[in-house]
Amino acid sequence: AVYTTTNAQLQATKAYIDRVNARGGVNGHKVVLEIMDDQLDQARGQQAAQRMLADGVLAFAAWNAPNTENQIVPFLERNKVPLIGSYGEYGEYHSHYAYAFTASYGHYGFEMGKYLKQIGATKPGLVYIDNGEAHANAGLEKAVADGWKAAGGTGSVEVHKEDPTQSVYDDVVTSMQVNGVDGIVTILDQTAYNRLQQASDRHAYHPKHVADP
Repeated sequence: AVYTTTNAQLQATKAYIDRVNARGGVNGHKVVLEIMDDQLDQARGQQAAQRMLADGVLAFAAWNAPNTENQIVPFLERNKVPLIGSYGEYGEYHSHYAYAFTASYGHYGFEMGKYLKQIGATKPGLVYIDNGEAHANAGLEKAVADGWKAAGGTGSVEVHKEDPTQSVYDDVVTSMQVNGVDGIVTILDQTAYNRLQQASDRHAYHPKHVADP
């Protein structure tokens, strides 16, 4: 079962499963891929996970559903079903039933903050989706600041922690523009990223930009 809000990830996962099935599947059995979209709604995502568990799914895979994943570890452990490949929420790095296969937010944050300084920014900003977990949020914010300073940057990082369902980013852009932020780090899903870009275009604000891959 796959949860995703990103079409590219969905298509890549489907292409891989199609390839496996074209070669005979696993031990002679074709892999059946069921695709779900939680629409950034944690309750919807958990209901779908419960329904698929009742249908006998073997594992969850290739999730890109930060809201659902943020509280999914107790569900995985209680039902002894693994999640293989995910967005990488904090709790998933501390469970034997979740395999994120991604660098941690801390690693991303440090390298992105460092690179932002290296490409010439003088006043940094950070815009990211709230993890819903204070430890993870604080770790990310510190990592960006540490990376910035490691590359020789001075001063503080202007931080904007956003709700996953935020529809417009004009207030964020206005704040950074007024405060002279000339370089930003973003860790956003595709929808939020597009909305930030739209707001930036409306305000003719185009800082140096280091984005989550």
